[in-house]
Amino acid sequence: MQRRLYGYIRAAASPHSKCDTAVLLVSDLDHTMISHQPVEQATVTFNRVWLEEQVPRGSVLCYNTGRSLEAYLKLARHKPMMMRPDVLICGDGTAIYWFNGDSVHPVQDQEYEEVIRHNFSMKAVKHAFRATEGKTFPMPDDAGENQDVYRHSVIVDNATVATALVEEMSAELHPEHYRLFWCSGREYLNGRYWLAASPREAGKGNALQFVRHKLGFGTHVTLVAGDSGNDLDMFELTVEKSVEKKADPLATPTTPATTPATTPATPLDMNSTKGPIRGVVVGNAADEVIDFHMSNCDTYRLHAKNHCAAAILEGMAHFGLSTLAKKYL
Repeated sequence: MQRRLYGYIRAAASPHSKCDTAVLLVSDLDHTMISHQPVEQATVTFNRVWLEEQVPRGSVLCYNTGRSLEAYLKLARHKPMMMRPDVLICGDGTAIYWFNGDSVHPVQDQEYEEVIRHNFSMKAVKHAFRATEGKTFPMPDDAGENQDVYRHSVIVDNATVATALVEEMSAELHPEHYRLFWCSGREYLNGRYWLAASPREAGKGNALQFVRHKLGFGTHVTLVAGDSGNDLDMFELTVEKSVEKKADPLATPTTPATTPATTPATPLDMNSTKGPIRGVVVGNAADEVIDFHMSNCDTYRLHAKNHCAAAILEGMAHFGLSTLAKKYL
């Protein structure tokens, strides 16, 4: 069973092996693909659908996580029912790895690293964060593996403090070169939040666009799923006319849209090859994601009734990307 899941051998990541019904699924891990409950039944059900229906089509499974590579591998050992992906985006979009053939050791995408490394200085980032001492706190010891070459994170008490610090630090870490973002730490940080800085060209959204363009998937067959604030970079791409903002992975990204939509979008044609990327907000999403979803009304994003992996299946069925998923809902 281990071989069918974490060590499963697939060639789905080859753009030459996919058929017209192939899907690019880009999913967050913690509280999205994995619930952290003793029994991960929804994940097991997702595996069944993916292996039976999507792998033969040449669909690509991509995990887009805030975890570092080391933290991901630790989770994979702890949760053996979690399938090995074709592509792994780590560190909130600061690194991309490809799983080739039957290897369990992924290869880093050097081209993407070249894209994000310019104009980024970890020395400048740490200097800016030192000025926030008293308002911020170090990450827990076991979170040290989530401090990366191109990302630095700290803890803050609440979203209000995080928002104020982003504005305050932007004077030193200019938005042209750096991106500051915050996210709910859920139970891991006892309800507190974490604040991070990374290269402006990085981010979960830009990383998934880099992968999407490299594999040749259209927006209409790309589905993103997430639950917390660091996933907003992906969900921005589900807003009408937002894809153009990040269509070129080499371009400097623009500031995420935060203005509420004034008019509802037109009904979604499930067979349409146009429009932005499709998205599913899991039923157990954090408040900051719910707020974004409610403030940006459109039909390319679903707020699922189900939680975690079951919500992903709900999204695949809703957007016409899977017929088998409907049988398990």
